[in-house]
Amino acid sequence: LAIVWLGEAYALAGHFELAQHYAMQAHERSQVNNEHGIHAWSLRLLGDIASQRDSEAADLAESYYLQSLEQAARHNIQPLQALVYQSLTHLYETVEQSSRAQDARAKATELFRVLGMPDWRS
Repeated sequence: LAIVWLGEAYALAGHFELAQHYAMQAHERSQVNNEHGIHAWSLRLLGDIASQRDSEAADLAESYYLQSLEQAARHNIQPLQALVYQSLTHLYETVEQSSRAQDARAKATELFRVLGMPDWRS
């Protein structure tokens, strides 16, 4: 999981090439080692990185997010589910899909509320 967080730190700092490197490394290792949680987190990071590119990468970002969401739901990782819905909200707002953004926001808000994490809502 440390590799995912390292990739996330690079993404937050705007170093997307390094973030991509570590996200892919975490993604590949998690598949080889059958680490479902890390796999789900790495998919979210890959979605975050793709969403920073341009509007043409929105489909790729959405694909990563939906895969992450599927894995998080399968393994009951609710904080990750909430964060993915939050990321989907931002993505859908960027590509002007307001209805989908509202749906994703409602799901994120509800999960954050259930988890007692209201400050994470956007």
